[in-house]
Amino acid sequence: MIRPEIACPSPDRFRPKGAAEVLLRAVCVAAACLSSVDLAQAADTPRQPRTAIAAGPRDLFEDVTLGAGIDFVHQFCHRRIANIVLSNGSGGAVLDYDGDGWMDIYLVNWGPLEGVTAPGYCAEREPNRLYRNRGDGTFEEVTRKAGLAGAGYSSAVTVGDYDNDGHPDIYI
Repeated sequence: MIRPEIACPSPDRFRPKGAAEVLLRAVCVAAACLSSVDLAQAADTPRQPRTAIAAGPRDLFEDVTLGAGIDFVHQFCHRRIANIVLSNGSGGAVLDYDGDGWMDIYLVNWGPLEGVTAPGYCAEREPNRLYRNRGDGTFEEVTRKAGLAGAGYSSAVTVGDYDNDGHPDIYI
């Protein structure tokens, strides 16, 4: 088992301010978590999907995605994280795509990519998904209606008003 030594600066010797402090603390926590992972075993063992964990009476959060109408499933299309491209995960953006004042959700999907993902792990690419916020705590899937299903390999998305017309532009 690989256990790297973690050396985080002590507050007495180094005291970053603001975002630098938050980033430093996050890196130290991540490094501490990774130090308990058997990296040699993890590289050879395919990840299995986890079963849902039932909410307990003292839990503060609950998974409400399906009840809210969000049924997106990211296609990993590989047996393990084998290269830097596979380490990213899928991307998403929050935007008001229809200008109704409610924030909508756009999620991008990898799908199979020749030379990167493992052949045979995904039969057909699932589309990217746009969920329109109905304003009542639920979302409606409007991907095809909006013309945003996408094709190919999508790993990140950003939104901004690129052409300065007052409407959000999506860059995948």
